[in-house]
Amino acid sequence: MNVLIVDDSIDKLSDVSKVLIETNLTLNIGTAEDIQGAMIFLEENTVDLLILDQYLPVRKGKDEKILKDGGFQLLSEISRKAKKINTPKYVIGLSQYVDECPGFSDIWCLIEYSPTHTKWYNPLIKILNHISEANVNATSDNLTKQLLPTLFVEGLTDVDLLNFVLNHHFIDVKDKFIIASQKNAGANWVAQQLVIWGHQLSRNSERQLVKAIGLFDSDEAGIKAKNDAIKKLNSSNQQEAVKIGTIQAKHSTNIIEFYKIGLQIEIEIESLLPIKLLNYADEQGWLEYRNPLFIDLPKNWDQMTENLSDYLDRIKFPKDSRVYLKKIKISKKEQFVKFVLQQADESIEVLDNLKTLLSELINTLITKEGS
Repeated sequence: MNVLIVDDSIDKLSDVSKVLIETNLTLNIGTAEDIQGAMIFLEENTVDLLILDQYLPVRKGKDEKILKDGGFQLLSEISRKAKKINTPKYVIGLSQYVDECPGFSDIWCLIEYSPTHTKWYNPLIKILNHISEANVNATSDNLTKQLLPTLFVEGLTDVDLLNFVLNHHFIDVKDKFIIASQKNAGANWVAQQLVIWGHQLSRNSERQLVKAIGLFDSDEAGIKAKNDAIKKLNSSNQQEAVKIGTIQAKHSTNIIEFYKIGLQIEIEIESLLPIKLLNYADEQGWLEYRNPLFIDLPKNWDQMTENLSDYLDRIKFPKDSRVYLKKIKISKKEQFVKFVLQQADESIEVLDNLKTLLSELINTLITKEGS
């Protein structure tokens, strides 16, 4: 049975997924944080049960407004695009604010959720059992994939880069785990997958726990999402099955030079790539300055009296390395990664930093017993 949970609260997602998994039904649980993410998911996947919050943003982001009727708007959008997407077979609204949602749906029920009581458990379980008894077919391909160790990453371009490295450097293990993401995934999506994985605690044929790793960028969103996931993974089994990975300065000889002199920039997978590729991207207009530039301001830089360029000149920081003060624009990531992979086809060495990173992740993800 394929279930999609649309909610931007990892606490609520953890509660709901735990109840779903404890039914012992065969479930494939997907997640989305906003209306846009849910619609993208429904374009690409069949869903037997949609569980959605009433308070949802159109698109998750720092300045995104949460809509009080977001659940209703999502249902309206599903109805409007019914011929272009996979319409869910069943829908449940699950909200702490039932009294504020009188117009949720003429068809589907709205259940009152609370983190402090369990009254919402039984209605949810009854609907799940009804769907199961109605012989709704699950998507076997997705369920089979979840039995493999999985590396969850923040975006599809990350998947493309890491799969390229996997297929060129780690052929002997490339069929023993999968690298997973979805469009507009982000750090919160990775954290959600880890929480669900931690509740499922799947085991292989030898009864060993199947592992998952979440790979987070070293930025504000990544740090917060990582910490949110860790708080929900308390048992020894969960901590054995679910691991946290972070892209760090040590994964790039260029970035580590920044950190050595106190210039701590946020780090994402693209910042592990060589200077020459980023310089080309800058020439194409694919880069933008980081905001903020640094995680913490350098102690010997007074922004009020000295601009950044003069400061970097004063400390004699190499001009060619300053391209790492910029990052790839979200709208240009696909174009940039396509270019990178073309370069890697001619010289795989441009992805050496990613090779080092992936090697660490594989060593954690695949145990000797499972290799």
